[in-house]
Amino acid sequence: PTLYDDILTLYALSGTGATPTHIVNYGGAWGEQWVWATEDVPNDPKLRRFSRHDQLQALTESTARPAHSYQFFNTSSSIAKMVKKGLLAHIGAHGEPPLGLNYHAEMFFAQQGGLSNYEVIRAATSSAAKTLGLSGAIGTLSRNKLADLLVYPSGVDLLDGDITKTREIRFVVRGGRVWDASTMEEVWPLKGEKQILPHFNAD
Repeated sequence: PTLYDDILTLYALSGTGATPTHIVNYGGAWGEQWVWATEDVPNDPKLRRFSRHDQLQALTESTARPAHSYQFFNTSSSIAKMVKKGLLAHIGAHGEPPLGLNYHAEMFFAQQGGLSNYEVIRAATSSAAKTLGLSGAIGTLSRNKLADLLVYPSGVDLLDGDITKTREIRFVVRGGRVWDASTMEEVWPLKGEKQILPHFNAD
């Protein structure tokens, strides 16, 4: 459905924020179905390393749908219009498997509605922190804040390049420790230390 300017303005200026969760967007085919149809989820090496294989096997779809059957494009367009009016948008993937991949898909979906890459990254970081009342501690890299961040390889341009490159994370920095994003092996300060994961796959 189309949201008209009176509703867009009311929502945008209400002082709240919006987390559209395109992954489970009602009124048409869901975003997760787009992911299943366009990604090789069961065979993704990183997902197979960190996810249950039985869950991944179920997340595939070969049915083709016309692009206009995906309702989430309407939602992302409405969100972009409200952001231009001052709304704080956020990124959230609803907790649907495959975890991680869907969060990056949400960033792509948000951009498809008309947000710039910068506005998408802001939605994933500082806007969410403001809405949750946590901007004094997280959301931006500033003095006296927690320095949790992602490091990307050279050549990945998230501001002017392909927004789907947010998946190409090189390092994860959290709580003063640095991990290799592909293995979750610590590289600093305790080189070689591995994250302890439960045994959820036979192999």
